[in-house]
Amino acid sequence: MPESANTLRALIRLIHPTHTLKSDLETSIHAEEFEGIGEIALRNFTQLQSAAASLLADDPYVTGLGGALPENSSDKEKVWHSYLAVGQLAAYLESHVGVSASAGGSGKEAIYNIQKGLTVGSLHAQNPEELLRQLQTGSEVAANDD
Repeated sequence: MPESANTLRALIRLIHPTHTLKSDLETSIHAEEFEGIGEIALRNFTQLQSAAASLLADDPYVTGLGGALPENSSDKEKVWHSYLAVGQLAAYLESHVGVSASAGGSGKEAIYNIQKGLTVGSLHAQNPEELLRQLQTGSEVAANDD
């Protein structure tokens, strides 16, 4: 059963923070800077995961992401763990709502397009209600002029 327009809108709003967290963690990984970041990374991922799970009626895939880490895990392990899990969460959210970070070029461009409207492939809708209606009826989505 398709989500309501409000649920769809809320799920779409979670995509940007998941990409931002993934990007921040990737920066930390490339710089090999982990000290003091592990707990923050885990907490931020867990909050995003909880928000998604509450919107998706505790979807087993979303609730299963991340898994448990041993209590004595290093900051490096926590950052890597969060990085992999948030990447999976972002991909799942995009797939679930039919929006892809690759739809508009780079992830930043696509996220910008999401904020202006909903991009599905090379097509665009101005709001979740329009996209939901068009997806349910199988009608075309207006071409994206951006």
